[in-house]
Amino acid sequence: MTTFDDTSDLQAIFVQNCLNKFEYLSTYGFELAGNTRDNYGSEVTYKNRTTGVKVSYEVRENEIFVYLIRLINGEIPEYLDAPSCWFYLDNLVKLRSPATNVPRKKGSDWLTLDDIDRILSAYADLLRKYGEDVLRGDFSVFSELERQVARPNPSGNTDELELIRSDEELSAQLDRSAAQIVEYYNTYFSELRRQLSKPDLFAAAVPAFLRGYKRVISVCAKDGILVVHFPVEFGMTLSAKDSGSALIRFPSRPDAGEDLYEFIQIPNVPVHVLVSDFSEGEDIEIGIPPEEASWEVRGFKKPQQRVDVTTGELIWQAPWTRLVAVDFRHVRFWENAERAKREAWEDVEPYVRGLQRQYSAYDEPSDDPTTPGNTTEIRAEIGDEIVSAKWRHYRPHLASHPSA
Repeated sequence: MTTFDDTSDLQAIFVQNCLNKFEYLSTYGFELAGNTRDNYGSEVTYKNRTTGVKVSYEVRENEIFVYLIRLINGEIPEYLDAPSCWFYLDNLVKLRSPATNVPRKKGSDWLTLDDIDRILSAYADLLRKYGEDVLRGDFSVFSELERQVARPNPSGNTDELELIRSDEELSAQLDRSAAQIVEYYNTYFSELRRQLSKPDLFAAAVPAFLRGYKRVISVCAKDGILVVHFPVEFGMTLSAKDSGSALIRFPSRPDAGEDLYEFIQIPNVPVHVLVSDFSEGEDIEIGIPPEEASWEVRGFKKPQQRVDVTTGELIWQAPWTRLVAVDFRHVRFWENAERAKREAWEDVEPYVRGLQRQYSAYDEPSDDPTTPGNTTEIRAEIGDEIVSAKWRHYRPHLASHPSA
């Protein structure tokens, strides 16, 4: 009988069977990304441009698991940084075919060679049958899975924010921030849409900017990080301010069916300049000082507007729906996904029946060309021609004289 201390042969068979039974993943552009083995078990990992598939034999659990993973910047994020990017294949099968039995070992004994062959064969077939959209990079089903899968909540004070105090800390945190931003806003959007679906909502009063899928653009700039939300229906071109030449193009995606995340670097431009650039040159009075200083966290949870003081007519509305700017000392802001749930509730609360109603210009229909119903193209001129679409290996420095 196999024991916990004697699984080396089983692990070798597991790895070889994985390589054989999941070989078909190459037709979806997957390549072998990892093959590890130790006393705790074995893992075989595949990856294409958008998706990771990890097949794991966990010795202590005496079980085989298959994970589907949404990549961030082309890399598999750590689970603790981005749990909403990780799901068991079992969860997907249960959602799409509740009557289908997922493979399990028989009895309470250790896995046998026959168990390994049977379970891997079943998982390979189930992945091909129920997970083809995920394999091709369509993660719209992840939103539904997130609503069904319970996850542990982090403990501690949700408002406490540990500051970054050295360039080494900043470097390590930036390596994690992209995954944390995705996790944060996945949590926000999931809770927002759950609240918007409740029957006690004044649905007709909910402004358009709270509805629909969003393209979340995160910019690592000279002195901090800027995160800006746009409707996926909007196309966007970032161009050089001096020459006008196009640098990066994000096409309109009205059929996206999910929220989109983009990460870029503009390392020589301060955040306060980019805020204006993404706001069509308007001064939205965000209050970020132009000199090197710590401004903590600033932003707006709704698109800013300009109203004619004489007529009361809306003359301008920001093309974005949400904007957050964080200096480098406060980039741990996105670690706490529980705050994202609270933000979602606060955004919906004014439109819940029985609570005091707060009307604003956002509730009235508008023919202004910058409203989501009309605008399909945005052009932002940035102050630098150096733009990287890969948010990796950027090593900025903290301001030498931060404000108190």
